[in-house]
Amino acid sequence: MPNQPKTPKRGFRIPTDLYLAAQVKAAGEGRTVTDVVREALMSYVTTTGTEGHRPAD
Repeated sequence: MPNQPKTPKRGFRIPTDLYLAAQVKAAGEGRTVTDVVREALMSYVTTTGTEGHRPAD
């Protein structure tokens, strides 16, 4: 298949207003929400210590 994605599709819940705001900001930067989430997760998993850690809701 020529258009098959190279990474598996994932799913998570996020409030609509937050998602829409992320879409607008990412588009203004010439990026996608996927790009932003990937970058944020990479930063999260490569940061040492607990700075920025919030307990789960």
